[in-house]
Amino acid sequence: MLAGLAGAAGAVGETLDQPTLEAIVRDANTRMPHMADAETRLDKVGAGQQELIYYATLVNRRAAEFDRAAFAEAMERQQRASACQNPSVSKFLAAGISVTTQYQSLDGQFVARITLPRYFCRGGTGK
Repeated sequence: MLAGLAGAAGAVGETLDQPTLEAIVRDANTRMPHMADAETRLDKVGAGQQELIYYATLVNRRAAEFDRAAFAEAMERQQRASACQNPSVSKFLAAGISVTTQYQSLDGQFVARITLPRYFCRGGTGK
């Protein structure tokens, strides 16, 4: 899903300042919404302080159909396992930007928020 910023991530160097992150987000949002896969629509991208935030909707399920804790655990495990091999994510993490994905259900209810801390791929703790 996070491949949507692949081109922008290519421009990320050792560090990334807030104005550059915000410019990347503005550019990415010109291509939103975007279906990441058959179940996930990427609605928009946001910029927090040293944080890239993906806002996604799970388009096939209502909130009542989720075991939110199990979903969050599975998604965090999946994102942690793949982040360092995905250039669109690892370049942001390496540049000191944490990457968050916030999921909502088809009916607009919060499902989960997963954050990979900055420098995660260096074995860092996000501090």
